[in-house]
Amino acid sequence: MGCHSSRFCRQCGAVAALDKAQESGEGREECNLFRVRADCPETLNLSVLAVSVAYGEQDYIVFSVIDETENREREAMEQIFFHDVLNLAGGVHGMMEIMNEPLRKYNERAAETVLSATERLINEIRAQKVVSEAKNGQLDRSDQGLRSRRFLEELTTLYQGYWPNGPKIRVAPQCVEIEFLSDPALLGRVLGNMIKNAAEASQANQVVTLHCDAADERLQFSVHNETAIPKELRLNVFRRGFSTKGKGRGMGMHSIKLLGERYLGGTVGFRTSEDKGTLFYLNLPRG
Repeated sequence: MGCHSSRFCRQCGAVAALDKAQESGEGREECNLFRVRADCPETLNLSVLAVSVAYGEQDYIVFSVIDETENREREAMEQIFFHDVLNLAGGVHGMMEIMNEPLRKYNERAAETVLSATERLINEIRAQKVVSEAKNGQLDRSDQGLRSRRFLEELTTLYQGYWPNGPKIRVAPQCVEIEFLSDPALLGRVLGNMIKNAAEASQANQVVTLHCDAADERLQFSVHNETAIPKELRLNVFRRGFSTKGKGRGMGMHSIKLLGERYLGGTVGFRTSEDKGTLFYLNLPRG
């Protein structure tokens, strides 16, 4: 038996792509094949493309196949990991909430620290899950009505807990309070990474300032710190994997660009100088 001759071919993505190419000129589908290699069964996840091409008096179909097996397996493992680790972290946080009151009687500061740490752990896991879904093209927006100044004040409270001894994180006095629509999780991830980057570049006695300004149908969120980015590093700020903090870092700044522009529909950039420090901004449409 050859290709296109078994009962399973009715559900085959390769055959569907060929049929579409004959009908409309192009077909793109996924095809799953089962094979046994070294007595070990495995499934191949293939992305197939068929395009109808006329050459002379003959019609041909150009057929290409990309093996996506490793990518699909990695995505599945990531989903399992995030599901399990979020459940575990949520369970630990729930136990800490139950035990928090008795612990306060012995050491109030330690009780608050542990509870805050579990909240931060859950937030970091969720944030990384968002970035993973964005990289895999699986992220969906969920817009809500938000208020600009209130949103920044909540971020200030959250991230000041990361640096209780400084730098000081504050909202600018002239920050506007205006209603707009956006996805709070994605926006929080973008601005949160800006805040973390600014705080890590600051001294304990310096200030990180959050601001929002409105003009026409645009909002500009910004995060400012007092330290300039060295000239030799400025061209690589948003490059994936680039970091001044060592190998394996740099995904935070890359995710700012990815989430801010591809998923929130805004524009991301920065300005830096020795006398004015560094300002990262996100321009968003108000709607």
